[in-house]
Amino acid sequence: MRDLLNRQVDFAGLRSHSPFKLFVGTTQANTGKLRLFRESELTVEVLLASACLPRIHHAV
Repeated sequence: MRDLLNRQVDFAGLRSHSPFKLFVGTTQANTGKLRLFRESELTVEVLLASACLPRIHHAV
């Protein structure tokens, strides 16, 4: 998944020139606390973490 995202998404371009406001949410596995990331913070790790369900998958 990481390789596919890196090939398909220009993260540097998106961070510097996003055409819209983008928020991606992740959940701290131990506490259940939500963390929101803005488009300026977006990385492949953030996207992978947002897709990870703590009780089903291993945390990123």
